[in-house]
Amino acid sequence: MTEVMNVLDAWTRLPTGGRGRRRRPAVLILPFLLILILAACSPGSNTSSTSTPPSSTDAGREEAAQEDAAQDAPAAKQAGIVDPDNHGWPRAVRDAFGEIVEIPAKPERVLTLSLGLDEVVMALTGPERFAAISDIARSGYSNIVTQAEQVPATVINDLEYILGLAPDILLLDGMAQPELVAQARDAGLTVFITDLHDTVGDHLANIQLIAYILGEEEAGAVLMEKVQQRVDALAALVEEASAGQQKPRVVHLAPNLYVPGSATTSEEFITRAGGINAVSEAGLVSWQQISLEKLVEMAPEVIVHDEYDADRLRSDILEHPAMADVPAVRDGRIYEIPSRYLTTLSFWNIRGAEELARHLWPEALGSVIFEDFDW
Repeated sequence: MTEVMNVLDAWTRLPTGGRGRRRRPAVLILPFLLILILAACSPGSNTSSTSTPPSSTDAGREEAAQEDAAQDAPAAKQAGIVDPDNHGWPRAVRDAFGEIVEIPAKPERVLTLSLGLDEVVMALTGPERFAAISDIARSGYSNIVTQAEQVPATVINDLEYILGLAPDILLLDGMAQPELVAQARDAGLTVFITDLHDTVGDHLANIQLIAYILGEEEAGAVLMEKVQQRVDALAALVEEASAGQQKPRVVHLAPNLYVPGSATTSEEFITRAGGINAVSEAGLVSWQQISLEKLVEMAPEVIVHDEYDADRLRSDILEHPAMADVPAVRDGRIYEIPSRYLTTLSFWNIRGAEELARHLWPEALGSVIFEDFDW
């Protein structure tokens, strides 16, 4: 089951002006583009991916180092708040398309069409401010199942129904189709579009921005502090655990031999766990389908995957005779981590880095229990 099928199905068959014309989905975010990839559809990339691979491996590493240095920059410098000193209403924010959106009053009924945004909004407001929530937020792909079950209404595939929910604001991600956004605004909805990225710095920026939009600046500051504390604690643990040791080369593997290179969420959690992304080391950018021979050539010391179609991944790829001498297979360093940690485009993917770190440094961190975020 994919996010496109579950979260965005509400938009795939929406009538335009009641005339029944189909429209394309408004949002395509990485977690469920990945699941589409796993279903053998064409590969997708998130909004922070680049379209041109680096000219050389060294250039790619240099670029990655620059991004790593910038990713923890103060969120205030990245958030699209027009006037940070204005904490009254109305307030203005700049969206991912550069449009200035005025929020007339504190939104009491919020609707998002993105699991990543659901997870951020839930942390800031709890379930009571949701006008409705998607089925995927109540599924195993979600980090907010318990809270999502407290939201009585479900988003369905009907624009008139969504209008009937009377949301004060509709939050979309940066892949929103401009035509759909215009139609939603013409219908009287306040629509705000924010990019969903891969790095901690961008997560902090989005928390700050969404908190401002919702009039929850204090809650946003608390959440940002919690996230930063988790990031700093993990960095300290990894630094101590890996001191004097060689960093393991890691491949995040999906069925049909799709792998993520640089400019992906996987790059972020592998690096923060103290590993090297063997796919970006090979010069690949974004999600790519590779050959079995290429995977063997990469020779990763660790392979990580999620639960989606894991049996097929093992039987078709990991147990293939050609993989027998790959270090990760030979040494039994193949680990399954829940997709809700690995592929979400929210601060929750820090949990993916924590879980991977336990596997990369088992002697020092193998017995460490990392708790989920709580409120």
